[in-house]
Amino acid sequence: MVGYAVIDNEELVRYGVFKTPSSKNVMKRISYIIEFLDDLLHEYNSNIVVGLEDTQESGMNTNTFQLLTKVLGAIEFWLYTENISYMVCHISSWRKHSGIKGKRRKEKKANAIKAVKEKFGINAEEDAAEAILIAYYVKHQTQTNEEGWSAD
Repeated sequence: MVGYAVIDNEELVRYGVFKTPSSKNVMKRISYIIEFLDDLLHEYNSNIVVGLEDTQESGMNTNTFQLLTKVLGAIEFWLYTENISYMVCHISSWRKHSGIKGKRRKEKKANAIKAVKEKFGINAEEDAAEAILIAYYVKHQTQTNEEGWSAD
């Protein structure tokens, strides 16, 4: 599953979760994701910056980490070849920006859902909630960077 969120100016205009059709073939799953993103990005022709969550090895099995890293690399390559601006966000950076705390992954995900409900009045599932918070983090970072500052 891939959470996504689209912000146009300051307004959240679309969010959700894209569920890839099941396939054991990693490249086939990646192609589904890129096709979805391509369709989504072509709907919004304004100044686009894509936010991607970085992979981190802690606590996941090696196969999952490798799969997520392949997905991230393929999407980055596709964005690069399409000349679409993007930012890879470290998980602790966007969580800190959004005030997400917790000791365990499950607690942090629950707090992301809660934060989106409190800040935006949206009942979003965990992947969508995190995508919304990442989108606002990227929005903040790109505004800050345009002014010559960096929050990281």
